[in-house]
Amino acid sequence: MCKNHPRSKSRSRSHRRHDDGLHWRRSRQSCERAAVVATRRNSAQVTFEDVTVALERIVAGLEKKSRILTPPERRRVAYHEIGHALVAASLPGVDPVLKVSIIPRGIGALGYTIQHPTEDRFVLAASELRNRIAVLMGGRAAEVLIFEGDISTGAAGRSSTRDRYRHRNGDAIRHG
Repeated sequence: MCKNHPRSKSRSRSHRRHDDGLHWRRSRQSCERAAVVATRRNSAQVTFEDVTVALERIVAGLEKKSRILTPPERRRVAYHEIGHALVAASLPGVDPVLKVSIIPRGIGALGYTIQHPTEDRFVLAASELRNRIAVLMGGRAAEVLIFEGDISTGAAGRSSTRDRYRHRNGDAIRHG
């Protein structure tokens, strides 16, 4: 069991900054994974970077070193991910971006944008829900602008994520 258990008050400040909004089981898993990462570095303390690496592995999966992207693919993925980040940075009520990566991961993602919740939120206004959906669509919008409407299959797959988000949060549908 992890010494800095998520339910204990002795958790490191860097871990508390990262685990807002996580279910306690996932928070426990991230704490334990961060301890493993720190141990592999021969460190006695878990750092902010250890927690970041742990959360990336939990949320996005292992790095796929065998999945090599061509330069045009890397360029497209980079524009797609920066589209998410720019929309998130420009809209109010959206969680700030923690990290943008174009390193392929195990979940089939060629890149990802991680947002960090600043607080636990239980009630969202319709405008905040629309802004969150806009962030999901930011990658597609960037591809439309940069590649003159020629979107990739990665951008097309984002609409299913948006639809799941809308259905999971019935308020998004009710607010219209």
